[in-house]
Amino acid sequence: MKLVQTLLATTAAVLLGAAVAHAQGLPLPAYKPLPQKEKIKITWAAKIAVWAPVYLGKVTGDFEKENLEVEYVPARSTDGMVLLSTGKVELFVGGLSASIFNSVAEGGNIKIIAPSSLNPPESRQGVYVTKAFLAGRPYTPSMLKGQTIPTQVGLGSPITAYLARELAKAGGTLRDVQLRQMNGPDMVVALENGATNFAFLTDPFWLNLNKDKAEWLFLNEGEYSTGVYLAGPPLLGEKRAVGEAFVRVLARMHRQYLQGKYMSNPVVTAAMTKEMEVPLESLTRIPEHLFQPNLNLPTKMTSEMQEIFASTPNTLSYDKPLPYEKVIDPSFVAAALKGL
Repeated sequence: MKLVQTLLATTAAVLLGAAVAHAQGLPLPAYKPLPQKEKIKITWAAKIAVWAPVYLGKVTGDFEKENLEVEYVPARSTDGMVLLSTGKVELFVGGLSASIFNSVAEGGNIKIIAPSSLNPPESRQGVYVTKAFLAGRPYTPSMLKGQTIPTQVGLGSPITAYLARELAKAGGTLRDVQLRQMNGPDMVVALENGATNFAFLTDPFWLNLNKDKAEWLFLNEGEYSTGVYLAGPPLLGEKRAVGEAFVRVLARMHRQYLQGKYMSNPVVTAAMTKEMEVPLESLTRIPEHLFQPNLNLPTKMTSEMQEIFASTPNTLSYDKPLPYEKVIDPSFVAAALKGL
């Protein structure tokens, strides 16, 4: 038994040593443990790769070192927003959607406190077109006009930003297309059978597409993450210290483990396969997302996204754009990175 414990301890030390070797020499926030154990409930619709900092924080023990206990509360995005605004969970993680802006405009006490990640240049998430539709023609953005484009989520989702940027190249807006909700596997079948000319495929569904039938066109990644950590009333009020401790862990994970080719780090892959409950071979087929070491929250996150949503009928419930500070509170990130 003692030999087994020694071997396990040695293996753990090797893995943690590998993690340190993968760090980019970036300074890390110091631990500032909370005076007592605090639980933080996080709601999300799915365990996906962009939430890697949370998985890592649990497996490496960083949340424990901050005296935090993290509990997952799975829920559909619409239900998750209700749980957040009513204080039944402390954090919502999901896309930068129109529902966030609408909730703030209607008086909801919620704010974005940290970003997720950016898609890497080699990612092949995005809009696909069938080769039958192209029929040998070179693609141009004007081809999108008048088309119905299936997506996993509909109007008011971050996906509309990628489409809006492309349509603008042809002088168009989101009013020139119709978005139709469809699940990932069905979109792959629809493209391969010619039931749709275009579709927006996300990870990991594009990996299963027959590339002889359809080809990738664009993603149009912006300058900011469209995945966000959204805090509710407790973290914005009496439990602010808990929120700051959580963001310190995010910053450490971004800086120490999630730079460069982090999928070659066994600590990262072990945490993600464990928490996401996916096999390693499926996980490593997806290109590494870009986790910004400074957790950037630029003003375009609110200005551009509101402009895009405003161009789509029946998406925003208000007319005058909300100011940045009504939607985003960058002070949590600032506190985590102070002095670094």
